[in-house]
Amino acid sequence: MWIKILGKEVEIGSGYVMHLTLTKVYEGPLRLNARVETLSVYSFYWQYTGRRYYVEICPGAVVRLDLPLPNASETLMDISYSVYAVPGNSCWEEKIGGIESMVVSHYVLQGYYDLAENDILLGCIAGKYRGLTLKTVLSPWYALLVAVCQQNASFLQGWKMLYNIHILYNKAYRINEHIYMATPSPKEVNENLLREARLGYRVGTILEASKLFSKMDEGMMKRELPEILDDIPGIGPYTKGLVLLLSMAKLDVFIMDRWIAGLVAKAYNVSVREVNDVWRRRWGRWQGIASYHLTIAFDAEPLRKALKRLEERKNCPMATDKPSPMTLWIHSRGWRR
Repeated sequence: MWIKILGKEVEIGSGYVMHLTLTKVYEGPLRLNARVETLSVYSFYWQYTGRRYYVEICPGAVVRLDLPLPNASETLMDISYSVYAVPGNSCWEEKIGGIESMVVSHYVLQGYYDLAENDILLGCIAGKYRGLTLKTVLSPWYALLVAVCQQNASFLQGWKMLYNIHILYNKAYRINEHIYMATPSPKEVNENLLREARLGYRVGTILEASKLFSKMDEGMMKRELPEILDDIPGIGPYTKGLVLLLSMAKLDVFIMDRWIAGLVAKAYNVSVREVNDVWRRRWGRWQGIASYHLTIAFDAEPLRKALKRLEERKNCPMATDKPSPMTLWIHSRGWRR
């Protein structure tokens, strides 16, 4: 089902769609020390619009951040935010404190930028995009959905799977003229939804995870997350590392797949067998954020194209006419399941 929002068609599921109209219940100031583009990275069109960022803080409540225009010489500092919720819903009151820590401060990453400044892979991030940090997600469950969809998949395949989960869930929040696609909770995902979303073998992993996550509150999830992930069949070091990075800002986690390994081997002139040790020695306590930024620097291009760009020293985000980590929010508007 497609509807027009501000003159543009957007997909909000098929058949009956549950619409919940949210009203403003709170507003306040916020300080985020990072480049504004940090919020655009890996965002769908209902999350980031260019001037606003929306995040579901708990079921029935969304926070809207009003943003300045991107400016290469500035980091995102003082902004305003508003909480929109279903009347009578107060779950956001316990969660709102987590908004400020949603974006890693660029001050935390100064040592990382200095290390990356002359690096063949990440020099552009430390130079032209200095101040680009990490946007975490507020729910370990959502971080798991993101990470599992990335298993053995291209950038486009992985994010279309997650897109399909949102669309097929068929629950939308209306915030003035903006439509926000909600996320199914661990208790709400089911095999039919995941198979229709084309997750393939990943269906079993998410269903097993949902059994564990549905028994816990958010606090318990975060306290016991590393152990929980170890107990879920189908979650290996790559997926675990990505979940911990996205949900807990564990900047030192080891995240390595064939795509990263291929670029590392070529850039540092080492064998594939040496890649893991070289990456760990090179980046140390920054290896998680380095893996994350590497996908942004090379627009998550297929490995063959990324290697060609490496040879040409094109290590800056440059994709505008196709989906990339920085342009997902633009191009996902035209996707269909």
